Parts: sequence; structure tokens; C-alpha cells
Amino acid sequence: MTQPDPTTAQLEARVTALEEQLAWLQHTVSALDEVVRALGADNQRLRSELGELSDQIAAAGELATQGVPTLLDERPPHY
Repeated sequence: MTQPDPTTAQLEARVTALEEQLAWLQHTVSALDEVVRALGADNQRLRSELGELSDQIAAAGELATQGVPTLLDERPPHY
């Protein structure tokens, strides 16, 4: 047995449902794109800060090898 051909109303309902799903997916992709862009910007900023901190630690280590007292040599106030 063959299934009857769908009516125009049924096809329109299916197309409408697909269009709604597409609109929702487009909205979701747009929102996720914004989140990914924000995370990328945060990642770049944090990498820059990490580089600066690494440079500061390296500079402090070089001063320590030269015998210059640094913050790393100071005792905390509770000692």
C-alpha cells in the first residue's frame, strides 16, 4: 500500500515548522558566536597579562642572581 500524497496544508505546516526551527538555530548560532568572540578576547587579554607576569618573574630572578634583594626575598609581615 502506498501512502496518500500530503495535502498542501500539511506541506505548508511542515515548511512552517522547518522555518521556525531554522530561525531558532540561526538565533542560537548568533548567540554562540558572540560568546566565542568574547571568550577569544578574554583569552587574548589573559595571555598578554601572563606574558607580562612571566617577564616580571624572569626580571626578578635575574636581579636575585645579581645579589639585589627583591620582593621574593622579603618575609611576609606575619613572621
